[in-house]
Order: sequence, then structure tokens, then C-alpha cells
Amino acid sequence: MRSLRWSFVLTLFSLLLIGLILPLIHESHGWQLGMRVMGGLFFVLAVIASGVLSLRMPSVSVEQSGRMSRHDWALAFLLVSVWLFGLSWIWPT
Repeated sequence: MRSLRWSFVLTLFSLLLIGLILPLIHESHGWQLGMRVMGGLFFVLAVIASGVLSLRMPSVSVEQSGRMSRHDWALAFLLVSVWLFGLSWIWPT
């Protein structure tokens, strides 16, 4: 549940950031392009956070209360990328 909450907050934050950057770019397809670029960046963050690119084997750790594990962050980043790509697909041109 915490991953869903963080992914929603990160999605809103990235849309706000795109809205602040777009007036500087002046492109006609700015919203779609901006959401796709941010979605790609969050996908890269999800791959990095999940440990796919690490060379050592991930150790099994005890679940800490109050903190999110790296797998929870990877899920949140992956959800943000899916939501941003979905929004860019249905966004009117």
C-alpha cells in the first residue's frame, strides 16, 4: 500500500515538474514527450532500485517497519513509469 501511495505522489510531482519545464521548451508535443521521457527515467530508476544491474546476489533482509525496502521502491518507480506512459498515450495531441 505504501508503494501505491508513493507512486501516486511521484506521478503528481513529475507532472508538476513537466508543467514547470514545458514553458521553457516551447514544443507542440511537449506534454506527451515530457511524460514519456519522465516515464523512461522512472523505469531506469526501477531497474536500478530492483538490483537487476547489481553484480552481487541480493541478500534476504528482515522487513523493517516504517521504511520501504528497495523492492518496494522499485515497484513504486515501475508504477509511475506505467502511469506516465499510459497518460501520454491517452493525452490529446
